Amino acid sequence: MIHIQRIAFFILGSLMVTHTSLGQSQKLDPYIALGVHMDSSIYEHDYHSLSPLLDYNVFSRKALHYFKVSEEEALAFEEELREQISMEDILGVLVEDDGRYEFVKVLDKANGEKSLLFRQVYSDGWLNYQEYLLHTIGDKLLIKDIYSYESGSYLSDRIGTSYLTEDIYPVRSGYVQQYHALADSIFYYNQMTAFKESWRVYQTLPRYYKDKESYLLSAIIALSAIEVDKEIPLLQRYQDKYPQSPGVHLVMTDVYKARGLMDAAIKELEILEEYIGGDAFLMYKKAECYATKGDLKKAEKLCKVIIEEKNEMTEAELLLLDCYYLRGKHKFFLENLLVLAEKLSVEPEVLCPPEDYPVFFSSDIWQEWLKRTKNG
Repeated sequence: MIHIQRIAFFILGSLMVTHTSLGQSQKLDPYIALGVHMDSSIYEHDYHSLSPLLDYNVFSRKALHYFKVSEEEALAFEEELREQISMEDILGVLVEDDGRYEFVKVLDKANGEKSLLFRQVYSDGWLNYQEYLLHTIGDKLLIKDIYSYESGSYLSDRIGTSYLTEDIYPVRSGYVQQYHALADSIFYYNQMTAFKESWRVYQTLPRYYKDKESYLLSAIIALSAIEVDKEIPLLQRYQDKYPQSPGVHLVMTDVYKARGLMDAAIKELEILEEYIGGDAFLMYKKAECYATKGDLKKAEKLCKVIIEEKNEMTEAELLLLDCYYLRGKHKFFLENLLVLAEKLSVEPEVLCPPEDYPVFFSSDIWQEWLKRTKNG
């Protein structure tokens, strides 16, 4: 018996959707049309309409790769998944109340298949991407699995490991059943920021687990938090084993930013940009790094590109304001502040509190604008 709580750790965070209209889906490429349909349904919290999109036959057999099962048992397992887990359940865990979850683009995979890329931005600004892996059955596009960048794991795999404790099917490898609970505790310890305990557990695991993408990525996270540069040997092993995997670049971006190594963080972001063919939010993250290292001109330029390309990204507009303020460009600061305040239906002083921007609010430009406003 599967309960949806079991997969909650795979899809972490409290999220909401910011809807972007992409036009009439019937006029689009079928893959884009599916992405638009999912984006709209998620925005409306109409998860039920997405349930038929999951290909249970392929998904269930991927989940069963740990076990020795007959065809009859595989079909029974597929039917159980149909009863216990739907796209409605999955998205109900995935999309909650704060943060954002939105369709980005269609990705062309190296194997000739395509996937839908969705972006998660958590309420604390943490970034993640998920790929919905697709294939065609007849004239239908169906989802056969979901891959999370931040965890380096597939949803089918997490479902499969949840059955290892139930002793229902004979396993292909005894030590997988013996060690999986211990291995999964790494995720828990990382969530609790008990990184030394996470690293201790990782060291006790057999090679199978040490080299598995999700556990190797978790160990890199733990080691990077314990001691600067201690993660380098594991990082090299990960890149050797998973050269096309994007997750580690997402993780290392935040590691380098936390260490103040903005150039290294920018490099990781550029690798991610190349992997997914560009994304406005990665551009924004680069702008953040440039601003942090004091290269305000580059940060300003990137923010302008994001805004000019009609990306609805308040973060970029706020960062542009900061760049103008720090560069003393009060005229541009005022113009953009008024535009953004009107768009968000707030007063300029609420959007940019005077105590945080004292130089601007004591400037002649602001005082003159106040006088004009009062005089009608």
